[in-house]
Parts: sequence; structure tokens; C-alpha cells
Amino acid sequence: MKAEVAIIGGGVSGLAAAAALQANEVDWLLLEASDAPGGRMRTDDLDGTLVDRGFQVLNTAYAALHRSVDMELLGLQSFQLGARIMSAGRMSAFYDPQRLPGRALTSLGSSPANLGDYTALARLSLANAGSEPASLDLPALEVLPTLGFSERFIADFLQPFFSAVFLDKTLDIPWRNMREMVLLFSQGLASLPAEGMQALPRLMARPLDPQRIHCNCPVEEIGKGILRLAGGASVDCQLAIMATDAATAARLTGLAGLPRMNGIRSFHFAVPSPPTADPIIYLPGGAEQGPVCSMAIPSNVQLGYAFGNRAQLIANSLIMDGGMDELQGPLRNQLLSWFGGQVDDWELLASYDIPDALPVPSAMGSIPANDQLLRERGLLLCGDYPGTPSINRAVASGRSAGNLAAMHMKISHG
Repeated sequence: MKAEVAIIGGGVSGLAAAAALQANEVDWLLLEASDAPGGRMRTDDLDGTLVDRGFQVLNTAYAALHRSVDMELLGLQSFQLGARIMSAGRMSAFYDPQRLPGRALTSLGSSPANLGDYTALARLSLANAGSEPASLDLPALEVLPTLGFSERFIADFLQPFFSAVFLDKTLDIPWRNMREMVLLFSQGLASLPAEGMQALPRLMARPLDPQRIHCNCPVEEIGKGILRLAGGASVDCQLAIMATDAATAARLTGLAGLPRMNGIRSFHFAVPSPPTADPIIYLPGGAEQGPVCSMAIPSNVQLGYAFGNRAQLIANSLIMDGGMDELQGPLRNQLLSWFGGQVDDWELLASYDIPDALPVPSAMGSIPANDQLLRERGLLLCGDYPGTPSINRAVASGRSAGNLAAMHMKISHG
């Protein structure tokens, strides 16, 4: 095989790069190691039921998505603007005070938030709030109290919610990255496509030339101007775009400074009678010691996630040590403490162990810039790193890499 530009990885970043190259009429091909495009965004069909590999959502505030696809075609439906917090055998609720003010005020007495927290959230939703340079690189948990948030609200909502977002139980991340996600969640809705999360990469792939997308083609070695595939085949190219996860990119390029990956494990249950009919996320409060980091009922959002006449409930964990079987007992015990004996009727139908789910947030200057890599190695990087890891970041990064590659090819052609 041969192309001017070879893209390694068929996730949303690689697909965005391909779209930019195709729009610029550059000769390209895409190599995907698995059986279909999508990368870490995959949806399985379990006897007609949508089962995403790990719990993910699309935030409707992701600007890069709106520039890349017609979001209406995804048939998005959204979770409620808030969460239910389970702590020490009790349930409380938090609702977005700006977009659901009635519910927020009604629940104020039992909510982990107080009026001061509502005020702090309102200030933080402003574009420049919390952006003082001296605070951006401080640990997020150090900055939150200085912004007016109460200890209880931090422990029972902010830390568990954003721990689930960043897949980091300790939330040991810079305030810069958390602030970016706070703004996005204050503007958008956490949503699911009608056909599952893989509907997004399918939609992104639709306008691309299918003859240029090669699946089941894992790359084993990268040289300048040549890619060697598993099985001995090779691809000649003038430059390569590395659009894989950070762990794969580190292995193939040998570059130092690429972020390590955080993992998640998800357990998908068929539930005869779900704990609620509301499309809302459950979180463990600060007093909880079990393995569950979040819980959701996607069939309350999109009917395609239902197991026939049973709901689909997903319990997620950030505990990556030990086997999946070892984790099931403690996970069920925590769910029993939340919902009682009904948990005994929940049937586990799928589970996923995803050790490389999301990169740790990293500084923008932590790896060589693409113009340097292009000049020295004929290589470009794109993906949900560096910076704040998200689908938005991955798509924007892929489009940027594709445009840079197209510009380079036009210059080289004179």
C-alpha cells in the first residue's frame, strides 16, 4: 500500500484527520488495528441491545463536534442536569441551579449544595471566572475551596463527579483541566446517541472514501516514510499521522512525555425494575468506601439500551487491580447497600475491562510540537492529549493534524 499521508488509528481523531485531508484533496489512507473504526468509542449489539464498551457520553457543548458532523443525525437524548448522591445509606440529589432552578431550590434542604455553592457555580460559569494564572496549575482540590465551594459539596458532588469524568479517584489534576470541563458541563448536556456511542465515529466515517480505510491492520513499527504492519506488509508514505491512544503512540514512536492512561471497568446489568425512571446519574458521596465510581441507567435515556422489558444499568469502577471476578462481589455489596434486595434480581450480561480508557491530563508543552515532529520525523500526533482529555479534544486535534499535513503536502508539491 502507498499514500501521501498514512493515518494510524481509526478513532474520532483519526477520522477527523482523514476528513481534513479529503477536503484538501490529499492522497490518504487510514490503518485501524481492530475490525471497525471507532477506537475507544465502540458499541456492541447484544441480541438487539446497545451496549457501549464502558460508560461514555457526548457533551452537546463540544464545539469540535458541531463543526464536524450534523449532531441532529445522532438523535441525541440527554441525562438530567444533576445527580443523585448515595452516601452512608442515604440518598440526596443535586440539580443544576442555573438551568433547573426550581428543582435546585426544592432539593436545597437535602442537597449536598448550599446557597453559597449555587453562587460559586454561577460565578464559575462565566467565561473568565477562575482563570487567574496563579491558580490554573494548582491541584483542583486546593483551588475549589478558594472559589467559595463548601467542604460537603466538594466531597459529595464535585470530587466524585469529576473523578468519574477524568477516571481519577483522587482527582489529582490541575485546576486548568477541571475548569475547562466545568465550563463545558455548565453549557452542554450529557447525551447518548440513539444508536449508541459508536454512532459518532460511524457518522464521521460516512463521507470518507471507504476504499481508503483499512481495518484489521495493526502497525508494528514506524520509520520515516514507511510503516510496517503485523504480518510483514508495509505502507509507503511521505508522512504519518499517529491518531492512536497515548499508550500506543508511546510504544510505536518511543517519544518521552506522553501521558499515562487511566482505566475503567464497567458492569452492565439487566434490571427488571430500575431504581428510578429518571435519566439521572448516581454518584458515591464522600463517605462511601466501595468500588463504584458512578452508576447510570442508559435505557432511561435511549430505549435502544434496554434488555427487552428490562432496563440496562451500568455500574462503573476505577479499581483496576485484581481480576474482574474479584471486583463483582464488593461492587454488588455496595449496590445492595444503596438499593436493597432488588439487586439480587439484577443479571450481569456484559462487563468491560478497559485499562487504557483516558489519558491523564497533561500540559500542552509536555511533548514535542507537531511542526518539530513533522520536520524531524515526518510524523504528526493527534488525539485526546495533551491538554484536557475529551472527545472534543480528540476531534479538534485530528482536524488540526489533518490540515497541517495537507498544508505540508501542498508546500512540498510546490
